[in-house]
Amino acid sequence: MLLNLLRTAFPDAELPHSYEESKSLEWGLDINYHKIHACPNDCILFWKENANLNECPTCKASRWVPNTHKASLIPQKVLRHFPLKPRLQRLFMTANIAREMRWHKEQRPIDESSMRHPADAESWKRFDEDHSWFTQDARNVRLGLASDDFNPFNNMAKPYSIWPVILVSYNLPPWLCMKDQFFMTSLIIPGPKYAGNDIDVYLQPLVDELLEFWEQGVPMYDASTKETFMLHAALMWTINDFPAYGILSGWSTKARLACPSCNEGTDSNWLKYGRKHCYMGHHHFLPSDHMWQKRKNLFNGKEDHRIQPSVLEGSDILAQLLMLGDVQFGKSHRKRKRTVEELNWTKYSIFFKLPYWVTLRLRHNLDVMHIEKNIFNNILCTLMNITGKIKDNINSRCDLEILGFRKELHLKYDGERVTMPQALISGLKSHDCHVFMQRLLPIAVGGILRTDIALALIELCTFFKGLCARTLDVYQISQFEIDIATILCKLEMIFPPSFFDIMVHLAVHLPREAILGGPVQYREHYEKCRVHIPNCIDQTHRTEFPNWLKKRVQDQRITNPLGVTGDLYALACGPERWVASYTACVINGKRFHMKQRELRRRTQNSGVVVTGDENTNNVDFYGVINEIIELHYMGWRRVYLFMCDWFDVIRDKGYELITI
Repeated sequence: MLLNLLRTAFPDAELPHSYEESKSLEWGLDINYHKIHACPNDCILFWKENANLNECPTCKASRWVPNTHKASLIPQKVLRHFPLKPRLQRLFMTANIAREMRWHKEQRPIDESSMRHPADAESWKRFDEDHSWFTQDARNVRLGLASDDFNPFNNMAKPYSIWPVILVSYNLPPWLCMKDQFFMTSLIIPGPKYAGNDIDVYLQPLVDELLEFWEQGVPMYDASTKETFMLHAALMWTINDFPAYGILSGWSTKARLACPSCNEGTDSNWLKYGRKHCYMGHHHFLPSDHMWQKRKNLFNGKEDHRIQPSVLEGSDILAQLLMLGDVQFGKSHRKRKRTVEELNWTKYSIFFKLPYWVTLRLRHNLDVMHIEKNIFNNILCTLMNITGKIKDNINSRCDLEILGFRKELHLKYDGERVTMPQALISGLKSHDCHVFMQRLLPIAVGGILRTDIALALIELCTFFKGLCARTLDVYQISQFEIDIATILCKLEMIFPPSFFDIMVHLAVHLPREAILGGPVQYREHYEKCRVHIPNCIDQTHRTEFPNWLKKRVQDQRITNPLGVTGDLYALACGPERWVASYTACVINGKRFHMKQRELRRRTQNSGVVVTGDENTNNVDFYGVINEIIELHYMGWRRVYLFMCDWFDVIRDKGYELITI
């Protein structure tokens, strides 16, 4: 019926005449995916030379779920690989989109003083210089890779870690580049266990594809020029949060050398009472002639004339990786202790198999969104004195005493009494913190805090606001490199050492990455890596579960009639097609009215209350009834649905089910 309707609406369009014909068109487009079996301990993929094995050659784990019949063997773990070639072919099948794929070279406005697109950034320009043959054809694709883990069941009580890998094409103009329809799913790495350092095992099919696109190219038809050409593609960088940064890059983002940009030059101190590392000493990021370089009393009581850590090139990183010992993948191996020479390297990243990877100026992006969120949380929890979250506590003051600076904030001992001198006066999502940090916090602190404290926080908010702009001024971003070092130094004079976790320190490297990679919105961690696939699962559940339940109950009724109650059978068969609507009803002796019915009455019966479950901490939800619907099932069974407006921050609308 839908196909007939479409043919009527678009008589000149070539549309299929049946569902079967439309399915054959889909297969003709080759938009499918491959299932690749994996070792349950993440040692290998049963792929290529291992395709015919029945057990892992490393850990001897079986490929198949035990106790299954030979005729229906079930693999223990399956990687889903979505080939890149047909997905790139789709971009060139439509003439308009094929033209837009050349926008970055043929239509992009050139302005040396501003950056609106990654093509304006230094990393892109350096890549063009190093690989001039690649830039000769504007259609050659530049990709970004985004990945993170999420729980597909949306229930933290059921831990399950699944990793989607999404590719982004940067050839497109800004108004198309980051749209959902141009994101390409490449891999879905299965759980239930966290992939961790073994993620390289699952990235092999994608890296092999990228190698083919780089070295050989793939024949492609361009609908805009009506010609066939050889398409090449290159991966420009990865987009991820900080833990995933460590997994993909091979540099551990924990412990003493947690900062991948500072590398072995990371400045850190272990807090004896706080039981963690802090990352301070930002005055050595200031210019050598800055007056604060000699103001030792403002910081840790020592002059610091070190220069900031040098930026490592790809060749420097390869030299460090030569010191790395043998790394074996798989959960069956014990964790290997790193030697001093290995620094924080945990593996030789699989991305170094790409010939151009070592020449890139920016390989992995620090995620501005999560850095901003963590800094905001540290500030807010400290200012609001939130129990368990505040960074200024007794342990922080004890650590200050051990470090020997900021003596005015040390604990005061008066006999058996200990006092803590006053220094300053959950659940927010990343976007909430983004808005609060850039718009509300500067207003909030202006009239409350001491002038020097308020000024430092306002400058920090201004820094993030400028950094997250859609168009970046090149000269302003260069100035930001000095500004953020100054701001962090001011914060060191205000907040205790425990405030300066690794996420606070990473802010000092964000301006440089903006110069190399361009505007933040093209390199931020893509949140839909977390929510897109769960939404697909929820949609599939909503559309397919009713039919599955009906068939299941009907089959069960045939094989075991006594096991299926009348209520269950009626529910599985579904309600009748017609429904009744009322302005009032009586259920279990209780009268309910619609809110509209009570506009001219003095009494009220439209209120409802529902107690939540453990996921909502058993909180009560209050609402009013806007509509009452009666569903009819077989056997004179009735179900009432109340459409309500809920007075709750979690939900806007909901339905309360009441059965008779």
